[in-house]
Amino acid sequence: MKKRFFPICLVSVVLIALIAVLVPSCDGTKGTIEVKVTLDDADWPSSGTGAVNYTLTGPGGSPISGTTSVPKSFSVDAGNWTCAYVSGGPAGAYLESITPSATQSVPGGGNITFTLNFKTTPITIRIEPPEKDAEVREYYPDTNFGGASEMWVAPSGPNPDSRKHRAFVWFSLASLPTGAQVQSATLYLYHIGCYGGGTHTNGAYRVTDVWEEMLITSNNQFPSAPGPTYDISFDICDVPKWRSWDVTPDIDALAIETGWVSWVIKHIDEDAQEQATVVYATKEGGIAPYLEITYLPGREKALGQGAIAALEQAKTKWPGLTEELDKIKGKIDAALKAIIAGNKTLAMEKKRDALGELDDLITGAAVAGVPEAIKDYETVKANIEKMIEEELGTAAIDALKPAYTDCNVGVGGLVPSTIRRELGNITTKIEVALNAINAGKKTKALEIKKEAVKEIKTLIDAVKEKQGVEKYRNDLEKARANVEKMLEEELGRAAIDNLNQAQIDAPWIRIEPEAMKPDSGTIGELHKITGKIDDALKAIDAGNKDEALEIKRDALDEIKALIAAAEGKQGAENYIEDLENAKANIQEMINREGAA
Repeated sequence: MKKRFFPICLVSVVLIALIAVLVPSCDGTKGTIEVKVTLDDADWPSSGTGAVNYTLTGPGGSPISGTTSVPKSFSVDAGNWTCAYVSGGPAGAYLESITPSATQSVPGGGNITFTLNFKTTPITIRIEPPEKDAEVREYYPDTNFGGASEMWVAPSGPNPDSRKHRAFVWFSLASLPTGAQVQSATLYLYHIGCYGGGTHTNGAYRVTDVWEEMLITSNNQFPSAPGPTYDISFDICDVPKWRSWDVTPDIDALAIETGWVSWVIKHIDEDAQEQATVVYATKEGGIAPYLEITYLPGREKALGQGAIAALEQAKTKWPGLTEELDKIKGKIDAALKAIIAGNKTLAMEKKRDALGELDDLITGAAVAGVPEAIKDYETVKANIEKMIEEELGTAAIDALKPAYTDCNVGVGGLVPSTIRRELGNITTKIEVALNAINAGKKTKALEIKKEAVKEIKTLIDAVKEKQGVEKYRNDLEKARANVEKMLEEELGRAAIDNLNQAQIDAPWIRIEPEAMKPDSGTIGELHKITGKIDDALKAIDAGNKDEALEIKRDALDEIKALIAAAEGKQGAENYIEDLENAKANIQEMINREGAA
């Protein structure tokens, strides 16, 4: 197990850097800041003002007021100023950057401009092939055509043997990140042939029940929505050609929650007595249907941008630590790039590295006795912690998605619709927990997550002794493991916060040379325990439960030793309370491991 020893030299660097900037200089010279917004490289709004919340923090350290609209000018003291985005801006857009830099120097008698650049340029993904496609034919009511290379769509027609033909398609939404803001969705089928002629209309109708490609028939097909999401009219013999339907309304909360979406393509007037058969290719035919979705990034990118903005703001107040803060910024940037690339493991590693380095800075600020710096670092930490929770929560929701399909056999004697309702309730709880975390309501989030774990366990217990439900049970076990990770994360981070607070509440740290020793002193011991909790969380990420449990027990024993050493020490009451809180959080982590 790797132990993180806090270097005493960094404490000295932090102390010197912080003291150097405690009293910012100000010669009274004024300058001007202008704040503007662009939307897709054009000024926004085109006239008048727009609502955007941002902060401007300068040499005095406190943000100035009135930062709720753009464009707007401010008369300020000369010196370094940082602009940080808070909320608002053009609807349906996200903040891409602040240019020329989020931190700039205002010259005496001069002016600078902060431009907040928003983009509506979204991400587009193509989901191909569909997980399932199949035709059903009324004339062959019990025959399955799931492996065919074509799908026909036709009305009843003039002859008894023509009758109705329908084409079913099903797409997994696993590649669509939870929290994504869907802008558009288009379904494409390749039109390769016809029987009959003329202009006819085909509609895409939403199907919300689970069907199996190699089992679906005309007789066992599930009903679709009463009306089409979208319909198109075309010359049915104008081939070959891609046909497309705007299915944006169907990529809704239900689809994202369950992780799939399905449609049936039908003739708009199925009772029509005419020959109007449209032939579409299937995935087995070599030209698969596909679904194209355009969306804006979800919450995690915004949280990362918030962390970077907070770092830029901290750099203006503590310029002596610019190098250390830039290293942390680089790790957050790397995490965001890894998220976009779909490399979740690397993203989590970079986020945890950033948190570890922030804990180092917090320790240095505690030794220096500068609570204002600790507050700034905690703001950055809060955003990164939320990024981690967002990733873990998304993983938990994604783990539940297969259960919606795998419960189709009516496991445990329950009706599939009943199970799906329960799964929906659990998914909603996880979303509510994430919203509570983003709102800073950690206690509420913790209780909701505990409820979610309990409800998942109830579903698991209902099928514990059942046969033939292994996939469904495994889905639930994975979901429970992910929600447990969310719980462990929150408890572990709370314990680290308690230990960081203990450094502030131990006045002897700054006056007793022994307490300052990096290996054996109080400061070193607290920091080593913080490192152990970080190591435990990393082990949990990697699925090494036994290693994590051993590390947590070591950390618990070391906290108990610190409490015993502080008993009877003058002024140690708050310090001991911090350690007791850390002990309680780690003990609960250990207890949860045993319960799982």
